[in-house]
Amino acid sequence: MLDAGLYKEYIFNQGIYKYVPNKLLLKLQKNIKPRIVCEYTSKSKNKTLGYGIGISLSRESMSEEKYIKKIIESIKKLKNDNTRYIILDGVKDIDNDHIRIIEEETNLRIPNGRDIFLKFITKVLNDIYVEKQDTIQNQDIIVISDGTEDAKNIIIQLAQHVKFIVVRENDMTISKNLEEEVMNKTGLSIYCTNNINKFLPNTNIVVNLSNESINNIDISKMRQNTIIIDSSRNKEFSNNIFKLRKDLLIINDIIVKNENDIMSNVKEFNFAKELDTSISKVINNSINNLTMSKVKTYSGIVTIKEAIKLYKLSNLNVSVFNRKLE
Repeated sequence: MLDAGLYKEYIFNQGIYKYVPNKLLLKLQKNIKPRIVCEYTSKSKNKTLGYGIGISLSRESMSEEKYIKKIIESIKKLKNDNTRYIILDGVKDIDNDHIRIIEEETNLRIPNGRDIFLKFITKVLNDIYVEKQDTIQNQDIIVISDGTEDAKNIIIQLAQHVKFIVVRENDMTISKNLEEEVMNKTGLSIYCTNNINKFLPNTNIVVNLSNESINNIDISKMRQNTIIIDSSRNKEFSNNIFKLRKDLLIINDIIVKNENDIMSNVKEFNFAKELDTSISKVINNSINNLTMSKVKTYSGIVTIKEAIKLYKLSNLNVSVFNRKLE
């Protein structure tokens, strides 16, 4: 599903629409039917891989439920028997329940690039501390676990690089097994708890893997130079932190180079040269050869070097609760 803003700009520059005043266009927008706008083909495979569908949506003019319903109705009208995935380009802040509803109602999967994100977490942290002329081996880290195999694997991976890990885990059986396995595989003794607040003032990095609402974390206790990495799908964790702590470097996606040969027959809707993890998940057959280029933060998509420059803003003599990012 094409970015609504880009689609609107495209159709309003086609045919008679480009002669219609903007105010009238906004009124006409809701009457524009969803349609297939372009097709995506692979040059090397010489076949069509998917379609771009345009839906005229203005989120501000409708309730969240009506917005989701409109997406579902449009997808159902335009999908075919070979459709497996739907990429919601430009659709932000859809929670897990709505993702589940869209998937169930359309019988399609919304791609989740979590495995790509997790693949690059250690590299991101290592690059940050190299840029800061420090080393990841000196850092303490908190991992907010979701109790999955993914969580276990990333904790084992990180345990090979940092000096101390605290894991927030509510299931005591999982905690005990995790502590033993990490010790056996890496030699690092980790600490599992369901209350991380007392560790926050001395922690350099917080990695969130959980989509659950976390209400008992005291964000004010996070130190000024804490790095937040949020690989959850709904980003509720990082959204809540950003509301109170605009001084912190918060990374909520990895941007990778687009090295595919997939092209749109309408040039306005070609894939960008750099992609987020969810889009990359669909158009790449393997994640092994992907190259990280940038990270996504609340101030935009930036390189690690640019992120460090932003990160150093927190050293200014300004209240951390009042500072705004430019």
